[in-house]
Amino acid sequence: MTEDQARATVLNDAFAAKFTNPAVTGLPNTPDYPVDNLARLNVCESAVLAALKSVSPCKACGPDNISARILTECADELVVPLTKICRASFSAGVFPTRWKQANIIAIFKKGDKKVPTNYRSISLLPLFGKILERVAYDELFRHVSPVLCEQQHGFIPKRSCVSNLAIYLRSAWEAILDGYQTDAIYTDYSAAFQSVNHALIIHKLKQSYHLQDFSLKWFVSYLSDRRQRVIVNGRTSEWKPVTSGVPEGSLLAPLLFSLFVNDLPSVIDSDCLMYADDVKIFRKIEAPADGLLLQGDLDRLSAWSVSWGLTLNPAKCKSFTMTLRRAPVQTRYFIGTTALEHVLEIRDLGVIIDSKLTFGPHVDSIVRRGNRALGLLIRSFQTGLRRSKFNRNAVMTAFFANVRSILEYGSVIWTGAAKTHTARVDRVQHKFLMWLLSNTASGHTQSLSYQNLLSHFKIPSLTSRRIQHDLLFIRNIFRSKLNSIALQGSFSLHVPARSTRTLRLFSEPRGRVNTIQSGMFCRLPRVANTFLATNGIVDLFTDSLGTFKAHVIKYVMSL
Repeated sequence: MTEDQARATVLNDAFAAKFTNPAVTGLPNTPDYPVDNLARLNVCESAVLAALKSVSPCKACGPDNISARILTECADELVVPLTKICRASFSAGVFPTRWKQANIIAIFKKGDKKVPTNYRSISLLPLFGKILERVAYDELFRHVSPVLCEQQHGFIPKRSCVSNLAIYLRSAWEAILDGYQTDAIYTDYSAAFQSVNHALIIHKLKQSYHLQDFSLKWFVSYLSDRRQRVIVNGRTSEWKPVTSGVPEGSLLAPLLFSLFVNDLPSVIDSDCLMYADDVKIFRKIEAPADGLLLQGDLDRLSAWSVSWGLTLNPAKCKSFTMTLRRAPVQTRYFIGTTALEHVLEIRDLGVIIDSKLTFGPHVDSIVRRGNRALGLLIRSFQTGLRRSKFNRNAVMTAFFANVRSILEYGSVIWTGAAKTHTARVDRVQHKFLMWLLSNTASGHTQSLSYQNLLSHFKIPSLTSRRIQHDLLFIRNIFRSKLNSIALQGSFSLHVPARSTRTLRLFSEPRGRVNTIQSGMFCRLPRVANTFLATNGIVDLFTDSLGTFKAHVIKYVMSL
C-alpha cells in the first residue's frame, strides 16, 4: 500500500466513523401533514433536458469519470435515453446501483493536518445520477412545499441567509424598543447530514408526507446500499458502506434534511429559525422567568434530537444576548449538565452580530478580509507589464467579484452601522481606484479624491450601492420574490389621517434609539420613500425587475 493510499484509508475510516447505527428501537410519533398521497414520481423529456442543460461544464465528474461537458454539449442526444432510464427507475422504484457510489475529496479545515478529524469531506457523485435526482427533487418539492415550515431558510427557494437574519434581528430590535433583551441559543449538531437514520427518515416520508408505493420504494432504494471511497493524489481507499445520512453532495440531500427537521419548531414555544442544520432559538426576556422558559424549550429541543437520532454538541452551542440595558437579566443555559458558553458576539450566517447591534465587529472583519483580498488582487497583477497592457475592465471585474462581494455581503442587515464604520468599507474601494488609476491607461484626473475617482471610472460608491440593495430588497418583499410572511408584515403602507401634500408609500416607524432608527425596518421605508419621491414614474408594484433596477442604478449614480 502506497503512502497516499494509506492516507486515503485513514481519512475514509474517519469519515465513516460519523455514520450512526442504522438500527432503531422504535419509531417516534411524527406529525401528519395535510398533503395528498404521492404514489409515483413522474418524468417528462423537458424536465430531463432542463436538468442536462443546467449542469455546469466545469463540474467535477464522479466515479464513472463521465465529464460534465459531455452532458451539456450532448444534451439533445442524451435526453431521450435518459428519460427512458428515469421512467424505468421511477416505475420500478429502484435507484441505479452504479450511481450510488461516491468519490470523497478531503478538504483541510484547521488545526493539525495530521489529525483526520480536521478534514471536511467533499462528495463527488456520478453526474447522470444527479440528473435523475433533479427530476425527483422537482417532483418531491412540488408535493411538500405547502407544508414546509416558515422557519427553515436553507436551500428553500425565495429564502436566504439575509431573510433568516432579518426576521431574527426584527425580534431583537422590537425587544430593544420595549426596553428589554433577547436571549438566543445557537445549537450545533455533530455531523448532522451524516447522522440521519435511514429508517427514521423513511418513516417520516411515509407518515408525515404520504409517500407511498413506488415513490416510497424509490427513496428507500436511493438511500440504501451506498458506498464511498477517498481519493488522495490519485490513490484511492477501499470502498466503505454508507450506513446513515442523506447523500452528501447530492441534490436531494438538503431537501430531505429539511423534511427530516421540519417539525422541530412545533415542539418549542420560543421563536426558532433554521438554516439547514443551523438552528437557533430565541426569546424576549423581561424577567428571569422568561429565561427559564427558554431553557425549557432548549430541553425539549434536546429531547427531540435524541428521539430522532441527532446529536447536539454542547461544547459548540452558545448563548447570546442582544440588549442595550446596563443590567440585563443573567441566565445560564444548559444542555444536560453542560453549561453553554456565553459570548458577546457571534458569527451568524456570515454576519458578525454583537450584543448591542452596532455591527462594528462585522465591519472590522469585512474590512480586514477585503484588504487581504485586495492585496492578493494587486499582487496578481504585478507582472512587470506596461500600464497600457492592462485591461481596465478585466481588473475591475476581478475587483467586483473577489473584493467588493466581501464588502457587500448581507449589507441590508448591517448598513445601519455608524457612519464611522461604514466609511471604512468605502476606503477599501478608494484604495483600489487609486491603484487602478496609476497602473492602467485610464487617463488623468485632477484629484485622487474618492468622488473624483468614482466619477472618472463611472462606478457608484459602496454607500450608494448599499442604498441600491435596500431598494431591491424591499421590492423583492412586496413582489413575492422573498417568501416570508413575517417580512411582508414588517413594512406597512402609509395611510395618512388627513390629506397632505407629502405623499409617502410606506409608513416610517420611529425608534427611540439610533440602533432602532438605523435598523433595516426603519431605514428601508425611509430610503424607499425618498427614492420614489424623486422618481415619480417608478412603480414598485408593477415595474419589471429590469426597469426598476435601471431606475435604481440611475438614482444611486446621482447620489
